[in-house]
Amino acid sequence: MKGKSTNALMAHMRNDHNIDINGSTEKKKLVEMGYYHGYKAYRFKRNKANVLNYTEFNQVVSVYDFDNEMKRIFYPYVMKLETMLKNIVIEALVSKGDTTFEQIYDSKLNRQNELNPINLGLTGKDRYRAVERYQKANKRKLKLKQSFNRAVSENYGRRDFVEHFIHKGQPIPLWAHFELITLGTFGTFVSCLNSNDKVKITKTIGTYHKGEDTDGTFLEKHIFIIKELRNSVAHNSVIFDTRFRTFKVAKPIKDQLIREFCVRAIEFSTIVDYLILILHYLKPLKFSKTDLRRLIKETDVAIKNLQEGLNDNAIFLSIVGTDYKNKLAKMLEFI
Repeated sequence: MKGKSTNALMAHMRNDHNIDINGSTEKKKLVEMGYYHGYKAYRFKRNKANVLNYTEFNQVVSVYDFDNEMKRIFYPYVMKLETMLKNIVIEALVSKGDTTFEQIYDSKLNRQNELNPINLGLTGKDRYRAVERYQKANKRKLKLKQSFNRAVSENYGRRDFVEHFIHKGQPIPLWAHFELITLGTFGTFVSCLNSNDKVKITKTIGTYHKGEDTDGTFLEKHIFIIKELRNSVAHNSVIFDTRFRTFKVAKPIKDQLIREFCVRAIEFSTIVDYLILILHYLKPLKFSKTDLRRLIKETDVAIKNLQEGLNDNAIFLSIVGTDYKNKLAKMLEFI
């Protein structure tokens, strides 16, 4: 099979995909976005079975531009949020106490003890399920240590502060470890904390809900949700249709956000839902109302530009959701 020139690819799009594409301007845009990782990636929603029935190349460009604009809008906020959450966790754990990962690993990362069937006094099927949870928690903690050690070994010779502590024979402090680990590993770290520390951290952030999140586990779930968005934004992957989502979001997580923002449904199937979760943290973390309104306004403008460029209500609503206007309005009320 021989490769195709750009002109041949344009002819293929016209003849086989029924998309009107012609002229040097549209050819230049196709070269800019790319055919295989650009056009083909934006031709469907979430998976290749859900083909978006474009008729004009300009519609593809509109989705491409929307995707890039949403990455531009999200990027500074998800990066700041990652940094702030890590710093809050560090302060909560090391203030007036242990400072190294090894010390905290022994004294604070003991969620598995709370799940120990012996301590819970369970019998029968309940005990069997508890044993599974207990074993899973132990395995998670053991893998976490491997992840931290791997991050140190991979960054030795690349990060000066890693060499500094190792060459001096000193244990690496938690803050230095947090500079090396991914957001996903950070989420696992939080999941291994005992309930008291989790609750303490969520109270510090300002997101604790006593009646809905008694043991402070919502934070770790949120981190895993945000992690997928953060990685896609940082690596310039496609985000307009949330195809990056692999984490299964539990119903209590969705229900809590639905009640907090007074919206009908949150499924994390549209990019708008991720903005709701981001605002859930940015407001209690004292981002200015002006900044948060700007964030919502820029998203609104990007959505309007998408609607105008697509000129196809079915495709448009399949991307942003039928209730996007209400959600944006509720976000403004929330802040």
